[in-house]
Amino acid sequence: ERVPGVVWMNEVDRDDPKRTHCIYVAPQLEELLGYQPQEWMSDDDLWQRVVVAEDREAALAANDAADETGILSMEYRARRRDGGIVWIHDEAVLIPAENGRPAYWQGVMVDITPQRAQDAALHELTESLGGIFNASPLGIIVVEPDGRVRHWNPAAERMFGWTASETVGQPLPYVPPEKKEEFADLMSREL
Repeated sequence: ERVPGVVWMNEVDRDDPKRTHCIYVAPQLEELLGYQPQEWMSDDDLWQRVVVAEDREAALAANDAADETGILSMEYRARRRDGGIVWIHDEAVLIPAENGRPAYWQGVMVDITPQRAQDAALHELTESLGGIFNASPLGIIVVEPDGRVRHWNPAAERMFGWTASETVGQPLPYVPPEKKEEFADLMSREL
């Protein structure tokens, strides 16, 4: 109960291996989703109802695929009891039946909402910078330490006459002979 997530165990139904029944869920469930562990364990389909509608089909497909592989790994948005939305990363493994004991799934749900927010912010920043890169009237060329072109914007295409598809991944198209030593020195420095 000190794990930074919600540990859970689902027993596999002996008559229908596609069905499971939650036999344990950690008390952290209340902090994550607002439900008491006993509520969760007494309603086998509650987990499906908390998955937001747009993610439910993919979550159910991942759950079905896990029945075949014995490994579950999925991410989905869940609606908390108070209406809030959290992103959950859910991992589990199937523990096979043994000596009369039924098979069961042992897993953990982890709140990844902060990571998803950071990913969205990074995506937005990348999009903004990409817009600036493409709209700049100045030729912008990004060169890797080995001298290969990583980025070549539209203004560089207009200035030098080579397209990005012709230059990206290739050595810088032209370094004047009198600048080759200076260029090599610049590329050898840590920037």
